[in-house]
Amino acid sequence: MIWMHFQINSAATKIPQPLDVLMPVYDPQGKRGTTDPGPYPALYLIHGSRMNSTAWLRGSMCETLTGDRPMAIIMPSICNSFGANMKWGSDYEDFLAQELPTLCERMLAVKPGRENRAVAGLSMGGHVAMNLGLNHPDVFGACASFSGAVNGRVLYTRGYHVDPQDIFGTPEEFEQSSYNLFETARRLGAQDGPKPRILLTCGEQDGWCVHNRALSRIMQNAGLEHTLRTWPGAHNWQFWNESYALLLRWLDGQEV
Repeated sequence: MIWMHFQINSAATKIPQPLDVLMPVYDPQGKRGTTDPGPYPALYLIHGSRMNSTAWLRGSMCETLTGDRPMAIIMPSICNSFGANMKWGSDYEDFLAQELPTLCERMLAVKPGRENRAVAGLSMGGHVAMNLGLNHPDVFGACASFSGAVNGRVLYTRGYHVDPQDIFGTPEEFEQSSYNLFETARRLGAQDGPKPRILLTCGEQDGWCVHNRALSRIMQNAGLEHTLRTWPGAHNWQFWNESYALLLRWLDGQEV
């Protein structure tokens, strides 16, 4: 794949944003790349906290696992923002849900349309991916969380290296916000309109596993179709590589 690094001026966040992209190599003979000339569907990969847009390239095997698959991989940097329109900070949700897809589809050989956009993330990025999928189903047709920090209430009680009130506001404001994924899942399940495909994975030795199972139960009760997969594993790159390989099969419509 071709690795590209950009600095883009973001109107949403009002600061330049680094962006790393992996694009397929087009080879009509299929010897060193894909025979598909594009444009390609896009997978937006979101990093965890205390990481940046290079995390997936440095920590995972996403390039090797993707191989010659005709798919663009787009990796933005979102600092420790939880991809939110922050109470005290930048509007990262607007950047991810509106500005970034528009820019990528203008600059790169990337297909438009929700059916051609998937978003996935690990840890903090798992919460971001679920937020984007559940709150913007008209933008993203699929969302996946690996070891996701899907219960934002925990940040207020056990501590976080960024004050969650800077991100979401007070605990009371968080409860009423769209970033409360439990309530957002209930609302989406009760609504008409498009729904994303949803994948949750979490290691059984990961402290977030209980929260992912709780979110899965809420989705099930709300009639929101989804896939939850857990297996022995921790909060680390080994588990996230396994999850990424599973994600590729899931995106292809295979049973996982």
